[in-house]
Amino acid sequence: MIKTLIECVRLCTFSRYGFQQIQVDSYFIQTRLWRFASDEKIIVNLIDEVITSSKKRCMDPIGMERSVSVYYFITGNL
Repeated sequence: MIKTLIECVRLCTFSRYGFQQIQVDSYFIQTRLWRFASDEKIIVNLIDEVITSSKKRCMDPIGMERSVSVYYFITGNL
C-alpha cells in the first residue's frame, strides 16, 4: 500500500497545502500500520519516502513541524 502511494506521489505536483496534507496523512498512516509490521523501521522509512517524494514534487515545499501535523491529526482540525 505505501509503495503504491509513493508511486502515485511521484506522478503528482503539489501545492504547499497539498504537501502539508501529505504530511498529516502520512502521520495517520504511520500510526495505523506500525502494528502490522514486524519492524517499525520499515514503515517509518516508507513514510519518509512518501514525504520526501512529495516535497520534491511540490512547487512551494514549506512543511509543517511534526508537532503541528500531530496536533491536526489528534484534534481533527484538518
